[in-house]
Parts: sequence; structure tokens; C-alpha cells
Amino acid sequence: MGYFAQPGNVPVILWATGPGSRALHLRNYYGPDSEYDESQIADLYEQSGRHLTYLGDWHTHPAPLHHLSRRDKRTLRRIARCHSARVKTPIMLVLVLDRSWHPTLWRGTLCRSILWRKNLSVVQLKVRAF
Repeated sequence: MGYFAQPGNVPVILWATGPGSRALHLRNYYGPDSEYDESQIADLYEQSGRHLTYLGDWHTHPAPLHHLSRRDKRTLRRIARCHSARVKTPIMLVLVLDRSWHPTLWRGTLCRSILWRKNLSVVQLKVRAF
């Protein structure tokens, strides 16, 4: 499930894909259909003349959990480390159900620690609808 944006400093979400037919949906777990996701990302990138780029992932939290889970953070780290994703600071949009749906947006950045290990720094971003 990818986001796409126009090049620039501010991420602009223009497209979000849905799950593939082999995605696993459970109450507290989502397993993506990676083959479908990768083909969607590649197709949209090519169709845009290589102008729209992948930004990260999105999913829902059916309970009012407004923070990222450990799994969410691992996903951001994995995306940032994946050279073929071409995104060093991936974002993750989480739609949280708390009487109504509320979007929360996070950006992950890899940074070196004292031991030269790459740690993930996570920052919440503001969401503005156009």
C-alpha cells in the first residue's frame, strides 16, 4: 500500500492503494500482499513518467491507539533501509477509529547512534486536507 507525492520538500498524498487479494486481515494484525503492493507502486511510478514516488504505508487502528506500534516502527525502518523503495524518510498514515476516523501521520528517519548502529527517529507530522 503506497503513497505517492510530487517531488519537493512537503509530502503530498495523491494516491493510496488498497490491499491485494492475498492480504491477511485480522483484528490486531494486517499481513500485506507484498507482490500486489510492489506491482501497484511500480505501475503508478511508470504511468506518471517517473514523477510520482512512493512515500510509505497506511493502515487503520480500529481501537483508539494514536501512537505507532513496534511493528509500525519496524515497517518504517525496513522501508527506509530498502534501496529500491527510493525513500529515506518514509511516512506512515494511521487512520484511528475514535467515534469517527482521525488521521495521524508519522515520518521515520534513520540516524546513527554512538555505536554506529542506525536507529529510527519517529516524528508526528501535521495532516492538512486540500
